[in-house]
Amino acid sequence: WVPLPVEQTHVELLKPTEDGTVIAKYLEKNQRDGIHHLSFRVENIAVVSQRLIAAGFMLTYPEPRPGAHHCLVNFIHPKTTGGVLVEITERVKTEGLIS
Repeated sequence: WVPLPVEQTHVELLKPTEDGTVIAKYLEKNQRDGIHHLSFRVENIAVVSQRLIAAGFMLTYPEPRPGAHHCLVNFIHPKTTGGVLVEITERVKTEGLIS
Protein backbone atom coordinates (compact mmCIF):
# COMPACT_ATOMS: atom_id res chain seq x y z
CA TRP A 1 0.00 0.00 0.00
CA VAL A 2 1.04 3.58 -0.57
CA PRO A 3 -0.24 6.23 1.87
CA LEU A 4 -1.11 9.62 0.42
CA PRO A 5 -1.80 11.99 3.35
CA VAL A 6 -3.60 15.22 2.43
CA GLU A 7 -4.36 17.47 5.43
CA GLN A 8 -7.05 15.58 7.42
CA THR A 9 -7.52 12.99 4.66
CA HIS A 10 -5.52 9.78 4.20
CA VAL A 11 -5.66 7.86 0.91
CA GLU A 12 -4.11 4.43 0.47
CA LEU A 13 -3.39 2.75 -2.86
CA LEU A 14 -3.52 -1.02 -2.41
CA LYS A 15 -1.94 -3.74 -4.52
CA PRO A 16 -1.97 -7.43 -3.59
CA THR A 17 1.44 -8.85 -2.73
CA GLU A 18 0.34 -12.45 -3.30
CA ASP A 19 -2.60 -14.48 -4.59
CA GLY A 20 -5.40 -15.29 -2.19
CA THR A 21 -5.26 -12.07 -0.15
CA VAL A 22 -8.44 -10.07 0.49
CA ILE A 23 -7.37 -7.41 -2.01
CA ALA A 24 -6.38 -10.00 -4.66
CA LYS A 25 -9.75 -11.74 -4.32
CA TYR A 26 -11.58 -8.41 -4.58
CA LEU A 27 -9.72 -7.46 -7.77
CA GLU A 28 -10.40 -10.88 -9.34
CA LYS A 29 -14.10 -10.56 -8.57
CA ASN A 30 -14.40 -6.87 -9.55
CA GLN A 31 -12.38 -6.42 -12.72
CA ARG A 32 -13.19 -2.75 -13.20
CA ASP A 33 -12.06 0.59 -11.88
CA GLY A 34 -13.39 1.57 -8.49
CA ILE A 35 -12.76 1.58 -4.79
CA HIS A 36 -12.37 -1.26 -2.33
CA HIS A 37 -13.71 0.61 0.70
CA LEU A 38 -14.14 3.94 2.46
CA SER A 39 -12.86 4.39 6.01
CA PHE A 40 -13.92 6.84 8.70
CA ARG A 41 -12.11 7.43 11.99
CA VAL A 42 -14.45 7.76 14.97
CA GLU A 43 -13.90 8.70 18.61
CA ASN A 44 -15.75 5.70 20.10
CA ILE A 45 -16.23 2.71 17.81
CA ALA A 46 -18.46 0.85 20.29
CA VAL A 47 -20.96 3.73 20.48
CA VAL A 48 -20.89 4.30 16.71
CA SER A 49 -21.36 0.56 16.09
CA GLN A 50 -24.47 0.48 18.29
CA ARG A 51 -25.89 3.55 16.55
CA LEU A 52 -25.30 1.99 13.13
CA ILE A 53 -26.99 -1.26 14.17
CA ALA A 54 -29.94 0.69 15.61
CA ALA A 55 -30.23 2.52 12.28
CA GLY A 56 -30.49 -0.80 10.42
CA PHE A 57 -26.92 -1.26 9.17
CA MET A 58 -25.26 -4.69 9.28
CA LEU A 59 -21.72 -4.87 10.65
CA THR A 60 -19.22 -7.48 9.51
CA TYR A 61 -18.04 -8.39 13.03
CA PRO A 62 -20.07 -8.65 16.26
CA GLU A 63 -17.38 -6.60 18.05
CA PRO A 64 -14.62 -4.27 16.79
CA ARG A 65 -11.30 -6.05 16.28
CA PRO A 66 -7.66 -4.99 16.02
CA GLY A 67 -6.77 -3.61 12.60
CA ALA A 68 -3.91 -1.78 10.91
CA HIS A 69 -2.25 1.37 12.22
CA HIS A 70 -3.04 0.71 15.91
CA CYS A 71 -6.80 0.92 15.33
CA LEU A 72 -9.87 -1.03 16.29
CA VAL A 73 -11.96 -1.65 13.18
CA ASN A 74 -15.30 -2.88 11.97
CA PHE A 75 -16.99 -2.75 8.59
CA ILE A 76 -20.49 -1.81 7.52
CA HIS A 77 -21.65 -4.58 5.18
CA PRO A 78 -22.11 -3.47 1.54
CA LYS A 79 -25.60 -5.02 1.51
CA THR A 80 -26.74 -2.16 3.74
CA THR A 81 -24.77 0.69 2.11
CA GLY A 82 -25.76 0.42 -1.54
CA GLY A 83 -22.81 -1.83 -2.39
CA VAL A 84 -19.97 0.14 -0.78
CA LEU A 85 -17.83 -1.44 1.95
CA VAL A 86 -17.40 1.13 4.74
CA GLU A 87 -14.81 0.79 7.50
CA ILE A 88 -15.03 2.52 10.87
CA THR A 89 -11.85 2.85 12.92
CA GLU A 90 -10.86 4.06 16.36
CA ARG A 91 -7.24 4.79 17.11
CA VAL A 92 -6.12 3.06 20.32
CA LYS A 93 -3.41 4.03 22.75
CA THR A 94 -0.14 2.09 22.58
CA GLU A 95 2.47 2.33 25.32
CA GLY A 96 0.83 5.42 26.77
CA LEU A 97 0.95 7.32 23.48
CA ILE A 98 -1.54 7.71 20.68
CA SER A 99 0.18 6.64 17.49
